[in-house]
Amino acid sequence: MRDLVITGVGITTAIGSGSTATMRSLTEGKSRFCSHRQVEGLNHSVAYVEDTDLVEGVGPRTLRKLDRFALLSMQTFRQALNGANLDGESAHEFGILVGNSTGGWSFVEPQMDAIYNGDYDALSPYVATAWFPSAPQGEISIQHKISGYSKTFSADALSIGYALEHACYLINHDYLPGVFVGGIEAPLSPLVYNACLRVEPLSVSGRYLPFHEQSDGYLLGEGAGFLTIEPYDNVLERKGTPLARISGMGIASELSESIKICLENAKKRPKDIDCILLDAKGINRYDNEEYAVLEENFCSCDNLYLTTTKTLHGGLLAADFAVQLVMAVLSLRSQKIPRGLWSKDEHRRPSFGNLVLDTPVEKKLANVLAYARNLDGSSCAVLVEFI
Repeated sequence: MRDLVITGVGITTAIGSGSTATMRSLTEGKSRFCSHRQVEGLNHSVAYVEDTDLVEGVGPRTLRKLDRFALLSMQTFRQALNGANLDGESAHEFGILVGNSTGGWSFVEPQMDAIYNGDYDALSPYVATAWFPSAPQGEISIQHKISGYSKTFSADALSIGYALEHACYLINHDYLPGVFVGGIEAPLSPLVYNACLRVEPLSVSGRYLPFHEQSDGYLLGEGAGFLTIEPYDNVLERKGTPLARISGMGIASELSESIKICLENAKKRPKDIDCILLDAKGINRYDNEEYAVLEENFCSCDNLYLTTTKTLHGGLLAADFAVQLVMAVLSLRSQKIPRGLWSKDEHRRPSFGNLVLDTPVEKKLANVLAYARNLDGSSCAVLVEFI
């Protein structure tokens, strides 16, 4: 198996676009939750990406053709491409693997609403290219002249896990010289948001308080994360700079098994892990299960730190894991664990390790673990290592 590294990252959420803006907002503890712009009477809060972070470098003609999630992907992909010091020519044969579950609705829903109200000329001819999950990879391919293998994964929170697993397979078997792996979601259109209310553990109180006695779910946001994956020997040959190594990965029907597979794959012991980015669903049953799994696997790891950035930018469905993996890389590069959970007395603390609350923690970091869980318990864990 080849030594695979991450050479570029991109991140766009409600707290900022790009690594610098994101880390600054995390340090300051700034969240961007607000009332839903299109659904009246809801007591819920959501997290929007600023429109100015979506349209930079995009002409008015292109804007008329694209859904919000495609615009998110284009801005975030450009960060990962530039961060890897690649241009269109050197990345020509790279692959693009993305995860998405709700794409296209912010483009088509207003038009469908107009049709239902009698305006039968409201439907745009671009619906056919904007209203489907694969639109981002198509737009990225066209914009940057990337012609390698591409695919979209729709597997809820594990979408990026499967995309990353497939990317590693394609590189290890010499099908591709590198892969861009990303997750994008813009699920805040009225129809999609109301659908999420039926199946996702969203907070009806308007508060996101994971591992808290008054937890009643998470708050939904929109965002995107991208990672550039390459073989380490190729990076050295082109004199590139790796940001982190993909040390291990595990996919299983439940969280404990995926963590064990990941650590075995990485040849690491639990005490080698410096930081874990929590899933933090914000529902007592899921949070208790998460703590129980971590206590089973890391009970003697008193120097381990636990955090989550979701309390600032919200849960992101299929984009969640991509953003958390980018956060893991940024933590390694800055040697700083981002703040996450609010410092309430009612927070339930695990019997081991340390929760990062109001203040980021500067610490020597070598290994950061991130994972994602679907509501049925299936999970994916990935370990990224300082290089």
